Amino acid sequence: MVERLEVGGLFLLVSLLIDLVFLAVAALWMTALRLQVTEYAIGYGPAILRAGAFSCRAIPIGAWIDPSAREPKPFAGAGSPPSSGAQDATTRSFENVPLGASVGLTLLAAGISFAAAALLLGPGDAVVASSSGARSYLLGGVSPLADAPRYLDAALDVVRSEDHRAVLGSIAAIIAGINVLWSPINVLLLLGATLKRGWLQLRVLLWFAARALEVSWMLGFVVWMTRAW
Repeated sequence: MVERLEVGGLFLLVSLLIDLVFLAVAALWMTALRLQVTEYAIGYGPAILRAGAFSCRAIPIGAWIDPSAREPKPFAGAGSPPSSGAQDATTRSFENVPLGASVGLTLLAAGISFAAAALLLGPGDAVVASSSGARSYLLGGVSPLADAPRYLDAALDVVRSEDHRAVLGSIAAIIAGINVLWSPINVLLLLGATLKRGWLQLRVLLWFAARALEVSWMLGFVVWMTRAW
């Protein structure tokens, strides 16, 4: 039982570390783009901890950014800047951000997790482990009562090997594969595609699909734990 809890704990720990690095780099990225952000968050549900624009939520799985559309308008005239009652802000959508910057931001989390996996496993093994991890994540989410426990058994075998580099590298590779898998959701947001109703509906559908797979894996983990009793 303890060993099985260790598998889940290690995954959450590595995921949390990658999320923290992602949010820190994303904050620098957004500052460089001169874009305001309402919130940098880890997890979902009600916020349990806040520090400025950063928050940690009740279910600490995944990290996300809530961008603000308002950006200070630079004062270009002579003399004193306009008073606070003057129009000094303008609305800017993410579709006006350079394409490369937007796409780069959507792949940032995957890049960070893959870099960690490549450092621990080597680039070639990291590619294989990431693609395999994405496939296992999908199959296990679709079959939480059969395939998910089987994949968790395989993860337990890796943990029992006591090869710490392999354990941490494999977890980072799985996270990289998952991030690449769901990157289209972020692309739709940051490129401003959600301004059109059809794209908005597609993004909402993808978002619910991502959450459904997470819930499915939670169910699979519970089933896997009960089998140890």
